[in-house]
Amino acid sequence: MQKKRVAVIHPDMGIGGAEQLMLNIALSLQKKDYDVTIYTPRFDPNHCFQELKDNNLPVEVHGNLFPRHIFNKCFALCAYIRMLLCTLYVILFCSKFQLIVLDQVPLPIPFIRLFTSAKVLFYCHHPDKLLCTERTSFLKRLYRWVIDTIEEHTMAKSHGILVNSKYTQSVFYLSLIHICRCRRYAVCRSRWSPYH
Repeated sequence: MQKKRVAVIHPDMGIGGAEQLMLNIALSLQKKDYDVTIYTPRFDPNHCFQELKDNNLPVEVHGNLFPRHIFNKCFALCAYIRMLLCTLYVILFCSKFQLIVLDQVPLPIPFIRLFTSAKVLFYCHHPDKLLCTERTSFLKRLYRWVIDTIEEHTMAKSHGILVNSKYTQSVFYLSLIHICRCRRYAVCRSRWSPYH
């Protein structure tokens, strides 16, 4: 029987809490006999977790031709574009996946749903719109309104949304109203199973 294939797509596979979590998910799925590949726009083999240095999981870098910022501005927009480019590569040039796990940037979700039959899980560490609180200028408010709207409406297209704690789940419900109206509910990480 052929192994089920899983793609984990993350914006930057460096060393941090979000990266550790995605690595743990990937390794757990691998132990359950899934064929897992990590895709990312940014990966430095000299600055990553040991499991990735040891080549325990394949990591492919795509979408890195687009810059991480524009004159030290527009980090979120650039992250969205880089993740979209990475995901389009996965959709167009990689073999079929049964499950795609996205982290932090939900923009690619509708494209995955449109062009593949894969189930899509989105991992929400914390709603991005709550992390950017400096919105003093009109341009910054407009920029964040676009990013926040995209975040909420694209996240709602996933098959499931994972959060890391009851606290994040409560913040999620209070701040992402559209998703709650669409009946897309956050699920605590401890209850998630790759078999659902």
